[in-house]
Amino acid sequence: MTMEVYDQAYALARSLRNSESFKRLLQAEAVLIEEPTKWAQLQDVRHKQLEITAQQMAGKSIPQEKIDALDNMMNALLIDEQIRNYLLAEERFAQLLADVQKIIGEVVKDLKLLTENPEKDRA
Repeated sequence: MTMEVYDQAYALARSLRNSESFKRLLQAEAVLIEEPTKWAQLQDVRHKQLEITAQQMAGKSIPQEKIDALDNMMNALLIDEQIRNYLLAEERFAQLLADVQKIIGEVVKDLKLLTENPEKDRA
């Protein structure tokens, strides 16, 4: 029975790899990689996004100027058609992954430890 789950997981991975949204993402990435300056600019913005997210998750306050600067950088990148196409393809594939994760996540609804609020039960 367990092997069947793994077999289906591998089949899901193959389906994702063969999906139209993944193929479009690979194509958009290949085009963008051919433009090292654009690729580096996108990587720089992504690095800055991750830094801000990490700081927010750590409970640190982010200066509005830093957020505005990042927004301006991203808006400047979105003017470029190749970068915009890549980001749209990435967003579509991320949505597909999120949808699949949500479907798989339905399994944990049966686990009381993960789904019930012990504080609520004590009241």
